[in-house]
Amino acid sequence: MKQDITDQDPIFVDEDKLGKKVGEGTFVEVFDTDKDYSNDKDYVIKVGSRSSLTLPLTDSFDIELDRKKVGKMLKLIFGDSMQIMPTDEMIREGLAEYALIREYFAGGDEVEQRDALIKGLEDHTDAFTKEVCNLYGSGKDQQHASILESIRELSDENFLPQEKTKIGYPPGVSKEDVLRSKKEGSNLKTTYYIFQEKVGGKDVIHLSDLTDEMLEEHRDITKKLLLFALLTKKMYRDTGKLIDTRPEGIMDKEWFQNTANVVVDLTEERIYFIDTRFLWDKEMNILGEKHLNIVEQLGVKSVDSAIQKYANILSRSRSL
Repeated sequence: MKQDITDQDPIFVDEDKLGKKVGEGTFVEVFDTDKDYSNDKDYVIKVGSRSSLTLPLTDSFDIELDRKKVGKMLKLIFGDSMQIMPTDEMIREGLAEYALIREYFAGGDEVEQRDALIKGLEDHTDAFTKEVCNLYGSGKDQQHASILESIRELSDENFLPQEKTKIGYPPGVSKEDVLRSKKEGSNLKTTYYIFQEKVGGKDVIHLSDLTDEMLEEHRDITKKLLLFALLTKKMYRDTGKLIDTRPEGIMDKEWFQNTANVVVDLTEERIYFIDTRFLWDKEMNILGEKHLNIVEQLGVKSVDSAIQKYANILSRSRSL
């Protein structure tokens, strides 16, 4: 369901309630808080950053840049899909992208795309099915039948943590600050807060840390990763949009399997995709298919590589 929250009254957030800062990306700062404001669940809070943009040049040296100027430059070069300032337009587009991600990965009541994937894979004449089968290697028919059976069992599997988004003033801004600003003839800019269910624990690791031995041992996890990769491929084929599985090294040819944006709970055998606000677009300037084609060559091909890997691991056992 698409959501527009840009006309809501902004919330005020006490800096002390944000908890410990645990990360910083191109778009957000991430804080680890013990509790959400409205219910008894552990959350992380992602705050759309308005401060300077910090870029790591080396392991020991960072450079700070003016976020607004960098944002204008990136938008000029790469197009509207690369906005790093938390404007109303960016927030609306982010929510639309989140709605699209939910269509493919939320499970539960939102299984239309999941059903379409299964129906397509049942049709051996379907172009997508042929493309997927070509990734398997030998024994394609038997392998495909077994994998299809496994996917049917996971038809309502959810890959997304719970989350909600609020518009608010930057951390620490008070009502008095807002009134004072209005009296002075200016308005304080707002940002966004993503309250996302915290996925953590001693047995929770990034996909990049999942070894082949772990995949062999946890077959149910491997099945779910295969379904997740197939849905990722289908979403790109349907929409030209690719979820962000880019690792730290953007030129790493294995984006998908080296990402920190997918986390794995080894105990519960659950898969979670945690970066729900940016999609790569095959039409984007410079990096899209009409130019360097990084999205296809590194992003999509890494998904194909993952499908092949997970399918081959599962095929070593006759019983999936």
